[in-house]
Amino acid sequence: MFSYLFKSAKISLQLYFQTKSMNTVILNLAPISKLADEQFYDLCLANPDVKFERNARGEVIILAPTGGETGIYNAGLIAQFWIWVVLKRKG
Repeated sequence: MFSYLFKSAKISLQLYFQTKSMNTVILNLAPISKLADEQFYDLCLANPDVKFERNARGEVIILAPTGGETGIYNAGLIAQFWIWVVLKRKG
């Protein structure tokens, strides 16, 4: 179970959710409140270990943390790009 705390002058909200795997979670906060830019910024500051995004519909997206497998995949992409740059002399 994960818990995220958000407090501002107008709203105090604690979100609880359970997940079986580390997937992206999308929260629709429209029934509770429209989250202003400043409130979203405060949410991000209050939870520095969590990666948040907000889409055009105002939904808050909690991104799954990247782990070792993702890091290895990203390193492979960077290596392939670097080899291409060196071979093509584009860098």
